[in-house]
Amino acid sequence: MSRPLRQDGGVALVEFALIAPVALMLTLGAFEATRLIRASWKARLAAQTLADLVSQQTNVSTTIMSNLCSGAQMALSPLKSSGFKAAVTSVVYSSSGRAKDWQDTSCGSASATTNAPTLATTYTPTSGDSAIVVQATYAYAAPVSYVLPSTFSFSAIAVAKPRNGSKVTHD
Repeated sequence: MSRPLRQDGGVALVEFALIAPVALMLTLGAFEATRLIRASWKARLAAQTLADLVSQQTNVSTTIMSNLCSGAQMALSPLKSSGFKAAVTSVVYSSSGRAKDWQDTSCGSASATTNAPTLATTYTPTSGDSAIVVQATYAYAAPVSYVLPSTFSFSAIAVAKPRNGSKVTHD
């Protein structure tokens, strides 16, 4: 007789209704967090790839820089490459100190590397040395934005020494 008075068949459903939104938010948050980490890594990889590609050249032009930028954007795959921008600067160390030799923004209008000579200090220890400094930004748009904001901006700096031993020139 006490059985009809004690109805506990819906307890599991109520518990599920309370836990399901929290579990869904944790799942989406983990998904978004891993995508953000991947985007950060890919932004650094794209900057390093661009620095490496430029350092392999002896002379670059705007057309060559555009092609090298496309190569760096491929490093972002499978993420969208439309948010990638980079400024490439050649730094030369002469008797008067470290200075910009040239700067190219064919990869978009990333903030100019005003401190490029300082960034290249360890790569240009002696007079006549040269280094390529890439400052890149990547605007990542999250596919799901329930837990975290929908857009993030990552920046990366990469430095490479020219492979041919002398400075890379720009037309």
